Amino acid sequence: QMYAVEKLRVDESAGQVRAHLLNIGIRSDHLPTCNFMFPLLPVEDPFQLVGEDDDDAAEEAMQAAGLHKICVWAWCRLLNIGRRKYMNLKRQMPGGTLRGHGNEGNENRCDRECRDSLKARFQGYQDTMATPFATRFVRDESGHLSTRTDDDSVFLPPSFRMRADYVEWCLERGWLVRKKCRGKQHFYSATEWTPSPGVTEQEQFPVVSWTTYRAIWKRYFPKLKVRASGEDICTDCFKIMSKVHTLSLRELSVRKQQAARADDESDEDNDEDSNFEDLEVALEKLAIIKDHASHHVKMHIAQREFVNSFIAKATETLNLPLEERILALTQDMAQNGALPTLRGEQPGDSYYFSPMTQFIHGIVDNATQKMNSYIWGEGQANRGADNIVSLLYWDLKRRGVFESSVGHLVLIADNCAAQNKNFCVLKFLMWLVEGKHAKKVTLVFLIKGHTKNFCDNRFNLLKQGTAGRNIWDEVSLDQAYTEKNKDFIDLQRLDETNSDRWLQWRVVLDDFYKNPPSGTTHNNHIFCFGHDPANPTSYTRQTFRDAEPFATDLRTSAFNLDERAEN
Repeated sequence: QMYAVEKLRVDESAGQVRAHLLNIGIRSDHLPTCNFMFPLLPVEDPFQLVGEDDDDAAEEAMQAAGLHKICVWAWCRLLNIGRRKYMNLKRQMPGGTLRGHGNEGNENRCDRECRDSLKARFQGYQDTMATPFATRFVRDESGHLSTRTDDDSVFLPPSFRMRADYVEWCLERGWLVRKKCRGKQHFYSATEWTPSPGVTEQEQFPVVSWTTYRAIWKRYFPKLKVRASGEDICTDCFKIMSKVHTLSLRELSVRKQQAARADDESDEDNDEDSNFEDLEVALEKLAIIKDHASHHVKMHIAQREFVNSFIAKATETLNLPLEERILALTQDMAQNGALPTLRGEQPGDSYYFSPMTQFIHGIVDNATQKMNSYIWGEGQANRGADNIVSLLYWDLKRRGVFESSVGHLVLIADNCAAQNKNFCVLKFLMWLVEGKHAKKVTLVFLIKGHTKNFCDNRFNLLKQGTAGRNIWDEVSLDQAYTEKNKDFIDLQRLDETNSDRWLQWRVVLDDFYKNPPSGTTHNNHIFCFGHDPANPTSYTRQTFRDAEPFATDLRTSAFNLDERAEN
């Protein structure tokens, strides 16, 4: 049929063409629709009449018969058959068989045994190693509703590596994976792999490529994920989840032992009693941990509501005079920036690989949601308690606090001890109240692991301008930081021209205030200054909003009241 098809010629009879197409298996309704088409007709091969080597005689014989020869590709175009389809048909015609449909009979595709092996492996990871997100687990166990109740993803530990697991799986099936490099572990084709040492051909099994490994994971286990190494989660939530998981496994193990021994009449009674005791202990510990989880979530919700109430009041009093306002500020440190070291005195070329760190500190007015950001290099200053208090002092000065005292200052921060939760910050806020720069000051710390705030949002805007750009100096870095967010962020660089802003606050404040009692700072999250107008050096501390407050006085005996007022 293919030989006859290739010898189709032009003729005037369209009916004969369609009759011939039906004979060779091509339906007439498969022909392309067009206004005019040359009729095609198979004829006797002219080479059989004049000889195979006489091309000119064959051409004359065709012309005498009133025929016109066309090429194969012209015939394919008239029948709407593509080049690839024609070549496939031509290759299959000598044997008289058609290629199997889809992946049937194709050895390069993933076979069922490989897929089942990987599915069983991934299912084992999900059953034994994976745990839900710690924060969501604690909220569910404590009975509190979550904003992401439909997210039932489970996470493998950060130490798990998918590429390493793929290499181990291939090794178990008798193949030693060949890597292109050590860093990203790119793999050569499986045809270039070598068998594992000491493995015979009977012990080798088929494997899939790294791409197919990932595809099977995503298709059959879309909710199984690997937690990032630097995931920002609450440590307490993670500890609670781990303890509950351990006790739940212990409870399940004890119950299985009891069920197994219930069928064995030869067991002694004291063994069963010990199992019951172990089960009761596990259940008691589980109840205690769940109570702890409920209290942890209660603290987080209370602190967040407490902060939101201050932000709402600050928004309402935004247009009032500063003496009547509630000024709610949030301060935080951003992720460090970096610049290449291009100074003249260099010990060698390797020095250029050590970037210069750029510290970024932000203070957001929650009523206007605008952030005053300060940036400085590691050669100018550090980022300890003195530096943070100095920036807070100059920021309050920019807002007019020292020209006209503020009614109520609310400072919101995270639990970083080196920058926010330390004696220097507490003494500085007390100095604001005693110096009558603020009538009342409230320092609020959100619960560890649940400290997302406006500063984090503004820091994300700050870094948008640096994406995909080569930055070599401080001017370019500052321009990139403020290029797309001038309406939300006011960035100031602290360099040699304004180095006088770094003040030694700890040395001065230690003369006026003593340190708080040991163990009273780290575990508390609310500190109120100015609660007692008759005693400005006293403050109250609370573990969270609904807890009982405790008062503490930090006045020293070095100065009397008149000397303190004068200094």
